[in-house]
Amino acid sequence: MHLSQRNKTVIVFTVALLAFAVRSQDTKQVYNLIYTTFTDGVPCTRWTNTTSQVGCGTEQGGVMGFLHFLEDLAAINAFASTSQTEKLMVAIPSALFTEAVVSKLESIVVGIILLESPNLPQGYSPQTSAPQQANGSFPWNPTATSMLFRDYKTPIYLLNSTDSALVVEAARANMNGSAVPVGKYGAHLTSFMYAATNTPTCLRRGFCAPIGGQSVWSVVPSVTGLTSPKETSEIVMSISSMDSASLFIQRATGAESDMSGLIANLAALQAIASSGIPAANFSRKIVFAFYDAEAWGYGGSQRFLADIANFTCRQFSNESKVSCDRPYYPSLQFQKLDLDKIDTIFEAKQVGLLQPDGRSALFVHQELHNFSSIAVQTVLTAAGLVANVSVSTASPATPGLPPSSSQSYLKYGLQSKIAVISDHYDQYINKFYQSRFDNVANINSAQICKMAQVLTNSLLLRATGVVSTATVNCTLVNLLTECLTKDVWACANLTVDSNALIPEVVQLTDRTPNHYATVFNPYLRQLTPRIVHDLAFYNNAVNREQNVSCTTDADCQGPISACIAQKCFESWTFYHDALPTSFQKNIDSDAWEIVDQSAPNWAEPIWSQPFLRMYRVGNPTAETTFMVAAVVEFLIAVIVVVVCKRSYSPSFKTL
Repeated sequence: MHLSQRNKTVIVFTVALLAFAVRSQDTKQVYNLIYTTFTDGVPCTRWTNTTSQVGCGTEQGGVMGFLHFLEDLAAINAFASTSQTEKLMVAIPSALFTEAVVSKLESIVVGIILLESPNLPQGYSPQTSAPQQANGSFPWNPTATSMLFRDYKTPIYLLNSTDSALVVEAARANMNGSAVPVGKYGAHLTSFMYAATNTPTCLRRGFCAPIGGQSVWSVVPSVTGLTSPKETSEIVMSISSMDSASLFIQRATGAESDMSGLIANLAALQAIASSGIPAANFSRKIVFAFYDAEAWGYGGSQRFLADIANFTCRQFSNESKVSCDRPYYPSLQFQKLDLDKIDTIFEAKQVGLLQPDGRSALFVHQELHNFSSIAVQTVLTAAGLVANVSVSTASPATPGLPPSSSQSYLKYGLQSKIAVISDHYDQYINKFYQSRFDNVANINSAQICKMAQVLTNSLLLRATGVVSTATVNCTLVNLLTECLTKDVWACANLTVDSNALIPEVVQLTDRTPNHYATVFNPYLRQLTPRIVHDLAFYNNAVNREQNVSCTTDADCQGPISACIAQKCFESWTFYHDALPTSFQKNIDSDAWEIVDQSAPNWAEPIWSQPFLRMYRVGNPTAETTFMVAAVVEFLIAVIVVVVCKRSYSPSFKTL
């Protein structure tokens, strides 16, 4: 049988193609047999500030070592006192992650894996005792460890409970010898960030960008808008932060630390904007402000107030001068606000915990301990109409305001107008301030709803002169609590006419709420600011009955219009850059500059994709045995082929 050259070519090509497909599939199968990659882990992060770098990271190629499990402090102490001859990647329960433990391990291991455990520490906060040096050295935060601000010698990786069980099983096999016959288990950890000494150096080399985000502000009532060029009536401020911090930024939930105040502020906005109170009844307008990047130098509040006080647009976007191209500001409506017109400032900060004895109580802090001030007395009067919660003044033993966004207002001589409402009389009762343990289990949504009602009453009392009927929607509070502190997929239940505000949340693979501000980008809006903006925009809209469909903001006309849940609305609700005033973008060179070296100047370096994977390390004895067996098998196969050929070849005709 004779094959043509064309047929031979087709056969060869087909065989080669099949071989390539089989090889590709085999390569994937071989990789999966060798490696177990943990996709749901969270690396410790690297940051820079004015003088140094902090946090964790690896070299570009990562680190590798045999897995070893240390189940308790006794095992850790014994391990640390023994000379190690191998490169080891140790796994420890996350509840044991303390400064003392890290100090013992970081110089003798190549990496630390934290295993998720149901056991919580009695108290843990990676922040300092006086976060952001608020009011000197008063120990606001009694469970502080300052671990957020140290430079670690070894990378650290946090695993979930399922992956933790796999690592423990592999590490135990290494330690009891059952893995040795085939090969011990190793781990490869990569968490490379292009940090460079400090923020000035890192910015100069182009490896970093400032930490920042997008704040949101909204004016109630928005039906009549604002006069031009400046608002003539007084304004009442209701403020809160909307970002948080953690050594593991994907776990920066900040349920009590930051989200409790944010939820209360949003609920108060919804209650007042939906109350039906005529605009004419407001002798003062209410400005709700939700500040981003507050955990990193009060970036949002600093920038908002500084821009109101003094902002210059070098190039307007159009003749109407409602937006600016240089620097980029999509809205200039903030210029219609006037700091001199601020009547009072109310801030909700850490308001989601009951007292240790189970009581529902709130406390009003004042910078000058002037508890007879209008702001403080307004809260105390308004709170009298809220059932089952006691509200009183904070301890006079504190230096004044706790760490909060209100700190930024002190620069403008507004001390006497501020009232910060919290659930702590003096020191925090939050045992997990800005830590990965500060999640939904750490707060009480009923307490937040009471706080929202106290805030609502206070704002209306100051803005209208009376506490009008405006009841907080506790169902909304519960939904926001679930969305912002438990499961981001729950945010899909925030709807407008059955359309989800942000439907794409159900596509996120990591459902743990994360409120880290990230690097500043004026064109990028993270999930938390989008939720706050869209919810505030709709609830404060002047034309909720309008039925104009849209897909983007460009489909909606007007300087106060936006596309919310596929419909156009008008509302005095806007984004605003959240960037510490110590940073400045050189418009001509497009490079970041630091204009205040005394500020912390937090920046985040460029990342390479982090990962942790487990694999089997070959046993030399086993590998030699396998090689000898393979050679013997090959020789036997050759002998069989030769014998068969001699025996059967004469019986067949050659084609």
